[in-house]
Amino acid sequence: MNKAWERIKREGLRYAGARDIDTRIIDLVLRDKHLNIAGMQLADLIVSPIGRKVLGKPTRAVWDVVESKFRRRPGSDDYRGPGLVILPR
Repeated sequence: MNKAWERIKREGLRYAGARDIDTRIIDLVLRDKHLNIAGMQLADLIVSPIGRKVLGKPTRAVWDVVESKFRRRPGSDDYRGPGLVILPR
C-alpha cells in the first residue's frame, strides 16, 4: 500500500501530476483495516462495490447508488477517466 502511494507521488496520475498530488495531499496516513475506524468503514462501503465491478464479480444493489455519483464526461454517461481511474492500467 505504501509502495503504491510513493509511486503515485513520484509519477503522478493521468489527471493529476506528481507535483499537484505532493502539494495538495499532505500528511496522508495509511492505517490497517483491523483498526475498525469509522471513516474506513465508510470508504469500504464505497470501494467494495467498485472493486466487485472492476473484477467482474456480481454487483449488488449498492453499485447503482455508487455508480450514479461518479463524475462523467460532458454529454456522456462515460465515467471512466473523469470519475473512475483504475490502477494499474
